[in-house]
Amino acid sequence: MSISQRTNSSGKPPFLFRVASDESRGFNSTDEIDPPHGYNAQYHSDLASIPFDKTGQMVYDHLTSRFEAPSEVSSWSISLLEVLVRAVYKAHGKGEAEVLIYLMDTNALPASNGLYKSEDLVREYKVGWAKDILEFAKGEYLIHGKLHHTEGLWKAVDFNDLLAAGLGDAFLRLTNQSYVDQMFQRIKVLRMAYFRGPATPLSTYLPVFRKPARCFGPTWEGAVIIALVTSRKRDLSEDSADGLFSELQSHGTLLPQSSWCSDVSPRVFECVNRDVKEGVQFVKLLYLLHRRGTAHAAIARAAVTKPVQKPTVRHDVLLEGQESDCETSAKKRLRLACIRVIES
Repeated sequence: MSISQRTNSSGKPPFLFRVASDESRGFNSTDEIDPPHGYNAQYHSDLASIPFDKTGQMVYDHLTSRFEAPSEVSSWSISLLEVLVRAVYKAHGKGEAEVLIYLMDTNALPASNGLYKSEDLVREYKVGWAKDILEFAKGEYLIHGKLHHTEGLWKAVDFNDLLAAGLGDAFLRLTNQSYVDQMFQRIKVLRMAYFRGPATPLSTYLPVFRKPARCFGPTWEGAVIIALVTSRKRDLSEDSADGLFSELQSHGTLLPQSSWCSDVSPRVFECVNRDVKEGVQFVKLLYLLHRRGTAHAAIARAAVTKPVQKPTVRHDVLLEGQESDCETSAKKRLRLACIRVIES
């Protein structure tokens, strides 16, 4: 079994997030992602076709941000929280421009682009300082090859547009200037703060989340709202999910329709490292809402297609003193005729 098959056998997350800027490795735009752009390097067909030692070195260089070395992969994350902290670091800490936030539907990813779990690659290629690198790799995925935007694959939004839409209100303390140069520590601090204390209902602060989510457009808004909602400790009970579903339906929010949920299995939930708490909640809530959406659609279809049954009237069986329809109609015609005679 190849490394590609092994990493994908544990399931893949339905959606992934990414941040990139004008200073990120390779070329990154709303329409194209080309990791080795500018390095005069060529792609291999997949990671398994690269010599073992060379792949291990590439994974190490990529995960430790050694930008002087070419890479054939791009970084993605199951955690929107982590991606946004990285965006703050790029925009405010390093002063980078054109910071973009991507959201990808992995079900639309071409088969030619391998999707790998970073933790699996670190273990497979015995990357140096594996313990430290595994800490950074939690929730991270690497996609091999050049990516071209096609309808339904991803949506990229300018980070400044999200801030202008009130992202800071959705993520309190996200842009705290005292932490912009301590990215990984900031991720841990926020995760600890957001998941401390009792779980809150899923619909809490929903209007605040809806504003930045709308920057991604109607097709992607629902997935972004779910990612924002699950960025803090939430009550994932059936009643809480019902409340959120009703709230989203009342505002006409489109729920994610990725087909991964149609054949969901326990391995899908195992694709996320348990330490990435927001990622675990994100995948679970997507599944809960997908179940409700599927049931709701089935009920709606049944209501439309169900034939209307007309009551059956038997004219030969009448109760005592009851008239048949034919007799009643004849009397009506006679009465109308009398009225016309009188009026004339």
